[in-house]
Amino acid sequence: MGDSARMEHLVGLLDLLYEKLAMFEEELAINASAPARFELKQRLKKSVLPDIRRYEDEYWLLYPLDSMTVTDFEAEKYLTQLETTAIAIEQELPAQSSSSLVPMLHELRSKLNTNQPAASKLKIALPLIPAIATYELEIDAGKKMYQVWNSLKSWIRK
Repeated sequence: MGDSARMEHLVGLLDLLYEKLAMFEEELAINASAPARFELKQRLKKSVLPDIRRYEDEYWLLYPLDSMTVTDFEAEKYLTQLETTAIAIEQELPAQSSSSLVPMLHELRSKLNTNQPAASKLKIALPLIPAIATYELEIDAGKKMYQVWNSLKSWIRK
């Protein structure tokens, strides 16, 4: 079975497992009986969730990395969600928690608040004499685009 056929098969399996997960979660919300809720949670933990994780891992191993593109809008949305989640987790943890999660959350939030663009460079090579000499130029494209974007934002807001 080729990679694309296996990926299609995995998508089908994952769809079925997600449906099963949704049904279990709905039953958990409806069922008020403590023993039944406990049994449902255990069945979820022991059978459905490990299968989902296994198939998702295999799917992402087969997924072609070159087709992964994220627009700036999507990236900003994901970063906002990440920051919101980090804040929520920090608020839920007790202040005296000795967990190693607290320093990692602080580090994550500090990196999210730096407003530095991702490192990106544009490298151009012009062949002056083919196979003998080339002229190479490297530009910090991320920094330039960030400067242009900020000036455009300030100009539009005026």
